[in-house]
Amino acid sequence: MQNRKRKIVEGREVVFNVEGDQVEESGDGDKSVRFTDKNLERDRSVIDKAKKKKKKRRHRKMMEGKNQSENGSKSEFKNLNEALDSEPVNTINKRMGSSNDGNNDELEFKDPLTGKVLTEEEIARMAEVQSQHRLKLDSIMDRMDWNLESNPKLLQDALLTLIAEFRGDTPNGNLIKTQNQKTLQDRNDVDRLDQLKDAEYIADFDENESFDFTEKSKYIPMRLNASERKLLRLAQAALDVSEYTDKVDIVMYGGSGSKRARQHAQIREMCAVLSGLRVANDYSSGVKLIENREFADHQEFFQQVFEVARRHKVANPEHMRSDYGKLMHLLQDAASHQVAELLGFQIVTPLRTVYSVLKQLELEDMLSDPLMSIATKSITPHGLSRAQIASQIRSKEQAIAQLVRNYSNEYKRENKSRDEVHAVKDILEQCIYSIGDNQSFLSACSVPCERMLHLLEEHFGEGQKGGYGQLAIIKGRDGARLTHDHRRQFQYVKQSLLLWKEFTLHMFKLWYLSEFDFLDGSNPYSLRNTGQGLQRVQSSRHVEHEVHLILRRLQSKMGSDWIGSSFVHLGDHNVPNALVFIDKYAQVSRILNPILHVVDTIPKLCKSDPKVKDYVESSFGSVEDAVHSLLRDFFRAAFDGSGANDFFSAGSCIDGRLTSAWNWCSRLEKKPYYSLFLLSGFSGFDGAF
Repeated sequence: MQNRKRKIVEGREVVFNVEGDQVEESGDGDKSVRFTDKNLERDRSVIDKAKKKKKKRRHRKMMEGKNQSENGSKSEFKNLNEALDSEPVNTINKRMGSSNDGNNDELEFKDPLTGKVLTEEEIARMAEVQSQHRLKLDSIMDRMDWNLESNPKLLQDALLTLIAEFRGDTPNGNLIKTQNQKTLQDRNDVDRLDQLKDAEYIADFDENESFDFTEKSKYIPMRLNASERKLLRLAQAALDVSEYTDKVDIVMYGGSGSKRARQHAQIREMCAVLSGLRVANDYSSGVKLIENREFADHQEFFQQVFEVARRHKVANPEHMRSDYGKLMHLLQDAASHQVAELLGFQIVTPLRTVYSVLKQLELEDMLSDPLMSIATKSITPHGLSRAQIASQIRSKEQAIAQLVRNYSNEYKRENKSRDEVHAVKDILEQCIYSIGDNQSFLSACSVPCERMLHLLEEHFGEGQKGGYGQLAIIKGRDGARLTHDHRRQFQYVKQSLLLWKEFTLHMFKLWYLSEFDFLDGSNPYSLRNTGQGLQRVQSSRHVEHEVHLILRRLQSKMGSDWIGSSFVHLGDHNVPNALVFIDKYAQVSRILNPILHVVDTIPKLCKSDPKVKDYVESSFGSVEDAVHSLLRDFFRAAFDGSGANDFFSAGSCIDGRLTSAWNWCSRLEKKPYYSLFLLSGFSGFDGAF
């Protein structure tokens, strides 16, 4: 041994002779690896290959020691795919468990997972859809190979889901409930249930979903980082003390002869805001700006401050409810050609979205990764135990970590520095969390519409036995401006709720287009008194086009039963501009949530407090009657065409449906069930400013 030396290479002890000929690894019986002492760097790849082989053997041993039922799902999946790839139908059937008693006409071909006898049509269907599911399998295997050791159960559940979808037993790609229930009963394992839910989410993620992620990310704003939040606080403080609209949008500037005076006021107030921002951020630079008035020298700073404020508002519609209006009106004036020429630069820049960031990094392929569905999933606590919620959170965190690792490694291959790669990891994580924020917001805003539709069907649908009154309304009675029988009013309310839901689901795209139209310097506005005060009336062609597309899709789903007008108010005295439009439909959840809260809270209060129960029963007859009377009045009076003095402003048009709902909210204090709202803690529909 005196002619040999020992060294630690790649974390393992290696013995080689001084001449550099023969080298042996110490350890668990691996084959010897040959390299020379003088060329360790050249032969390092040989050791890497040996390490990978050892890792695969270790994983193979681990999988062989697993429970037979777990291991069986993966092996059957592999055999099933290989059979469908290379063997004829008869051979496939035999490999899938067919029994042959000598008569070919009486062959029974069984599913290897459920034992179900398959028909020839089912087998043919499997062969027909095999190619498209092969692509999905390859994609998942490529991206989830990392998870074999860290969480093999999750991968097995995903593969089990693909088997179920591959067989075509469920048309929507859901897991087979009987097989899941059987597995859960056999194992009685809570973690298994959580992983099956995650696997079911993968099953619902089809080829169209990848396109949706890519398309939606073009309108999803990025989360703010620490440095951007400092700029946000600066912008909010400046807007909070600004009186821009109070000094610019006033009656004395409404006439045609005061156009020059109004423009002078715009420039004066705008320079005051910009100068204050720069002084607050950097005193020395702010002093120079005040002295020389060279705003173009600080173009990048001003653009970033206002873009951050706009992005924060879009991502959090409940914030900046008063400051956002001043900000947008200031930017609208600054974007006009006359003011932009005087300032020397264009102050408005596009929003920083998830897609634009990933495209700049050339990593937009991450949006089509199957793991995105898990990483951005909105986890709701309803109906889940604490252990189940924790398991879903762990699965989500693992998916996020793996996505960041996969695509930061792709970026690293371009010979980037360590600091650049670390920064990209933070950006990728921020992109994933931004999409997750979007999913959570849309879920929170669309759920109220879905619950209202469920209550409408439950209490007033065709299967409802009656006894609580009908939804019929008559023009001129109780303030109604429409005449509908029960069936027609039921359909009208259903269409309105579905329309609100569609607007909510497309809220971020509509908001993006609203800002585009509102801040378009080539799209001028006029200052007019519309009956709602002095408003900036401006056309919004992009928003209007998108609204009509949403409306047509919904009407095609509803068929020929569409009730009411399809007219969309935009750029007139009812909805002066795109900013007013987006603000109106951002309030849908504010209208519905208090009603749903009363429906959920009153039965619980009656159970816990006998005095409340006595009051409700003496006033309404029973708890059920109280809830029904509330819902009946809402579905009638909030959709009766009221809220204006003429049919053009209210009625059954697209905007008039929401106008009627707001009119119902304004009269809530006069309703007999207003006390139920007060008992449930109701304080108002507007929320906090």
